[in-house]
Amino acid sequence: ENGKPITCNKNKNTTKYGLFPQRVPNNILTKDNRTKTIPVVYLIMSGMGLKTLPGDQLTNLNINAFYINNNSINKIDENVFRGMAGLDLFNINDNSISDIPRNTFKPIVNRLIYLALSHNQLSKMNPNKFRDMLNELVKLRMLYLIDNGFTQLPNLNSLKTLEEIELSENELESIRDAKTGEILLPAKVIDLQLRNNR
Repeated sequence: ENGKPITCNKNKNTTKYGLFPQRVPNNILTKDNRTKTIPVVYLIMSGMGLKTLPGDQLTNLNINAFYINNNSINKIDENVFRGMAGLDLFNINDNSISDIPRNTFKPIVNRLIYLALSHNQLSKMNPNKFRDMLNELVKLRMLYLIDNGFTQLPNLNSLKTLEEIELSENELESIRDAKTGEILLPAKVIDLQLRNNR
């Protein structure tokens, strides 16, 4: 149904990962039908106990918002956003992500405006890789990085459209570069949350 959230359930008879949207034919994500475009708005796969985010079964989904929060995901497939050119919102809060493949967001760099990565383990990711990946998101307006164990903020000055950033519950001492004193956030930010840092 257009304009309404579509949730996913586990089903061992559907695909290797057992994922399919309700109210969409059960075989829509099987091997023979994977190239079809599915006209839905929201895809919600929250709280399903998932450990990986597979790319091969989630391609060509015509969605604007993708919620996969509150799982046990520790790996994201680099091709997961292939064919999701209309994605505006991605929420992967409350998982176990410690790394994201370098080119993961490339298909949506000119579209994504809301990215929620809170309650993960992203402080373990190479800081330069993380910075470069985020700075490619040229339309990003809202970024959520609560509780990731960050001790140093990556330089996000290239995110010229960023308006809101949530950095609470990390281990940050400053939002300035330790060597140059430069503020590591763009001037357009109007909502900065830093509760419960150092």
